[in-house]
Amino acid sequence: MTIYMKTEDTLQEALTYAGCPELPAVEKDGDVWINAIAFVKKTNGSSAYVIMGRSSKTGEKTIVKDIGDMAGIHTIVSIHPYKFLKESFIPDCKTKEEFIAFLSYRTKMDRTFFECLSNEQIRNRIYAEAIKDQNSREQRDRNESCYSNKVEDGKFKDLYDIERELKASKGNRSISASNKQKEKQDAKERAEKRTKGSKGKTSK
Repeated sequence: MTIYMKTEDTLQEALTYAGCPELPAVEKDGDVWINAIAFVKKTNGSSAYVIMGRSSKTGEKTIVKDIGDMAGIHTIVSIHPYKFLKESFIPDCKTKEEFIAFLSYRTKMDRTFFECLSNEQIRNRIYAEAIKDQNSREQRDRNESCYSNKVEDGKFKDLYDIERELKASKGNRSISASNKQKEKQDAKERAEKRTKGSKGKTSK
């Protein structure tokens, strides 16, 4: 017996995955999104909410998490973006030639490959590179924030303190080595004195 997943259950799963408290607004013209929740109709007649993203290579919209019945997606009814591409990460190119030059430089691919692509395909690939930059910046910001928080909690020490402790440690090792050398020298001198004293008594 086939068990169909309720549409509202797929919505709840999609919201949990996306970290959204409620379904975001439908996309508007001009929106450049990275991730979205989409309402779809499937080939078996069921409806579901799924997660969409963009290909890291081509930038084309794609399903990244299918939710609901095990059936193909027939139609995308609506798209509800929850993560957007910031305009500041999109390269400031004016012409198709400039975009092609940018893509050729970033991907290390020959310009002739991009010259055969449509304007939409080029635009999507530009978005793919911009998304990489935005994700990289966000990851770096998270790492720096995590480091700052741990410093405030006393889990990480200031670089100056670390250097000072290293210098002190080296100094202590140096002093310890010097003391050991002095002890060896003193022991040697005491041994020589005992040897001389022993020879003097023998000669008498």
